[in-house]
Amino acid sequence: MPFGLDRNHYSIFAGIRTNSSMTASQMAKEMGKSSQYVGRVMTSLVEKKLISIQRDGRDKFYEPAIDAIIAYANPNQL
Repeated sequence: MPFGLDRNHYSIFAGIRTNSSMTASQMAKEMGKSSQYVGRVMTSLVEKKLISIQRDGRDKFYEPAIDAIIAYANPNQL
C-alpha cells in the first residue's frame, strides 16, 4: 500500500477522502471498529500528513490533506 499504510489505515483514509470530513465516531460506526482504534489510526494519518484535524467545539473533524487527495486521485477525476 502507498505511504506504508496497511489495509485498515488505507480504508479509513479512503473513507475520509470520500466523505470530505468525519469524526472518529462516525468512521468507527461505518467500519464496525471501536472509536479508540479508529482514533489511533487517524492520529497516525495526521502524523503522516495525509489528513488534518478541524475542531468545532469539543468535536474533532478529520479532513483529507489536499496533497493526499491529489496523490490518491483517479486521473480520470482530475
